[in-house]
Amino acid sequence: TQSTWGQRFKLNGVSGMAEADNVFFRGSRRKQPEDSSNSVSSAEYLERHNLSLYLNDVVSILLQQRTEQPLQILNEYFAHVVKGNHVIQRDFAFVNANEWNRKSFIQVMKKATEQSFQDQDGTADDGHQLLVMFCPDFPFALVHEAARTLRTSEASTQEQTAKYKLLDLLAAVYKLFDVADTKR
Repeated sequence: TQSTWGQRFKLNGVSGMAEADNVFFRGSRRKQPEDSSNSVSSAEYLERHNLSLYLNDVVSILLQQRTEQPLQILNEYFAHVVKGNHVIQRDFAFVNANEWNRKSFIQVMKKATEQSFQDQDGTADDGHQLLVMFCPDFPFALVHEAARTLRTSEASTQEQTAKYKLLDLLAAVYKLFDVADTKR
């Protein structure tokens, strides 16, 4: 006979749901080392692992969409966070909110530009235009600073007209961006 979902999870006389709960929460029942995260408050734990940012963001998305399948949205959202593509088309405050977001943005930009712009020259404005395709309010000041680090004595003193290898310019932005606001 065909077994039901509950029967498949029945083990040692325990109902399927109870066993599924046991399997799901098994990790949280392990004995923690003395110096573990158990000594910090819930709020501190959430902040330490940047979870508040993502939980607030996904709840906001759920409330905007009000879909009939909220768990699917949660699943997709956190899959994007884990993959690192959750930063595409997000504002700079979100992209810059924590180290994971910054590193994810850098990886997205590297993948998008490595082959297409291998030997392309461009100005700081051109580099900024590339960045705003992925982060609409990416600050020009960061690109300006990166361009300044690339300038040599022979380069044009006017940054707007100075030409750079676009990948070199983006690499300089990545270097600055990766360390920006890491003191949070």
